[in-house]
Amino acid sequence: MTVRTRWLVGVFLLVSVSLFFRVLFLRTAPAFFSHDELHYLGEAQSLVISGSDLTGTWHPWQLRPTSPLYAELPSTIMALGSLLFADPFWKARAIHIIIGVLLPVVLGGIGWQLTGKKGVFWTTLVLGLLNPWLFQFSRMSFDSLLSLFFYSLGTLGLLALPRKWRWLSFLAWAVGFYQYQGLKIIFLPLLLLVTAYVVWREWPEKEALRLSSIEQTVRKNLDLVLIALAGLAVFGWFVTHLPSQSAGARVNDLLFFNQTLLSQQVNAQRLLSLENPLEKLTVNKFTIILQEFLIKYAQTFDPTQLFIRGESVRNPFSVWTRGMFYPVDVVLLAAGLVGLLAQRKWHKQLLLLLGFVLIAPLPVAVNSIDTWVMFRGSWLVVSLTLIMGIGAYSLFESKLPWQRLFFVGVGVVYLLSVLSFADEYFYRYPVYSTKGTSFAERVVANYIRRLPADQKVVVLVDEARFVFESYLVYNGLITRENLPQIQEAMRTSVYRLGNVEFRTDCLDTTQLGSGTVFINNSVNVTCDQKPLGSITQAYAKIPSLLDNGALFTIINDPICDKYALRPFVHVTDRKMLDVERLSTLDFCDQLFSKPIE
Repeated sequence: MTVRTRWLVGVFLLVSVSLFFRVLFLRTAPAFFSHDELHYLGEAQSLVISGSDLTGTWHPWQLRPTSPLYAELPSTIMALGSLLFADPFWKARAIHIIIGVLLPVVLGGIGWQLTGKKGVFWTTLVLGLLNPWLFQFSRMSFDSLLSLFFYSLGTLGLLALPRKWRWLSFLAWAVGFYQYQGLKIIFLPLLLLVTAYVVWREWPEKEALRLSSIEQTVRKNLDLVLIALAGLAVFGWFVTHLPSQSAGARVNDLLFFNQTLLSQQVNAQRLLSLENPLEKLTVNKFTIILQEFLIKYAQTFDPTQLFIRGESVRNPFSVWTRGMFYPVDVVLLAAGLVGLLAQRKWHKQLLLLLGFVLIAPLPVAVNSIDTWVMFRGSWLVVSLTLIMGIGAYSLFESKLPWQRLFFVGVGVVYLLSVLSFADEYFYRYPVYSTKGTSFAERVVANYIRRLPADQKVVVLVDEARFVFESYLVYNGLITRENLPQIQEAMRTSVYRLGNVEFRTDCLDTTQLGSGTVFINNSVNVTCDQKPLGSITQAYAKIPSLLDNGALFTIINDPICDKYALRPFVHVTDRKMLDVERLSTLDFCDQLFSKPIE
């Protein structure tokens, strides 16, 4: 077996093992789609059928988002999963799973190109495959992973492709730009940084620094200049067309343009100060912008969120009990920095990687709304994994016995960390990730599916569109036959399909005797302000799996009312989270409760 064959076999085995764990318990960890995932998945299914979104008014080639909240092309990438699979969880996550295992391969390639060491490829690949952030978000359908992958692929192309083919890398950069809105901000500085590094890498040595050799270097790298200009053109086109797009409304979220917030903070600080001649110089919009920028920039490097524990309020869908990296990764990060500093020939690579790290917080720092590191700061996952890969290689290659022994110790701790995360992810996370209503919306969708086809249903919720989309996605109702009615519902905001309607409205108690099944969100009240307990019709509750508080109340329930439901639920079996595959008895017994008499 040749060296190349052994190399390919090794990559194949590692990727195959990683794929197995990424598809393990796919329908129950997590056991729901978040609202962002539902939007992209519904859009992807519609693209497969009609070439447009669920409103019938948008097409991918327009390069504009369908909503200020979402990006332009994630659903186009996900459409392949919708084309190949029938199960909604495979439709939603197949492409992300594939990209989730390919990204570490790409990062390994970048590490190899930067250092010239095959060992760096292997250490970076392994660390990428085991990284907790990359693992969990390759099992979900968020758009940030797509941007990370294509930006990384573009970087590898610039570093590794022959000069005549380097222009192909720009295709990856461009596709990555139209994935996650938050990472658009780093597109241009990142592209310019990588192209500058490649030119610097090929620059003549000092002793050969003649005008003719400089001109020759510039001529040889003319393609890089064109790539940089193309990146500037893409970014410029986006900025100039932004005011005419729905996403233009989000410009006000940027710290520099949120005039209302800036004025409020200036006035608040001046009111808390005695009058003085320096007041206008020291407290103004510029100083507020600078202060807020630096605060959010520094918060991106919060070691707690990066290495120990995430943030549950902003990221309830994630494994927030763990950081984006393992605590032991701090050791590898330090080893990587020391290794890059110790090798004089790696100083250019060190500056490039530090540039990656310094650019990563920009999407967090320029946003005026909140500090959201999980996605906006996710380029740190790429940057730090590359440095950690070099650190692991440096420890492994050391000829000093104590360093070899230290590497073994780090490896043992790393294995224990991975096992701890696996236990958390597959056994505790499926339960606490149901915080909120997303899992309950899956239960609602399946409950309606179990009703007779002619049963009239009214679902009263605070966000009717999202719950309507969950009903369509979980039940596979985005079909060629249903699409005209769905498009009409999306265009008019009257969310109805057949006998099922979703409304943002109060519960009209005068309509309860009509035989209609009402599914009422817990935040909605009766139109006459009467307590729900005064209703005489039979009803059941869909409770939270965390505290048994009612998330939905079903009135005129014809399915679960026939069973002796308990006042509380407690799910201990993973199978109970796989809602669609439950018998009606288990479905009602495990996921519904009745109020205490």
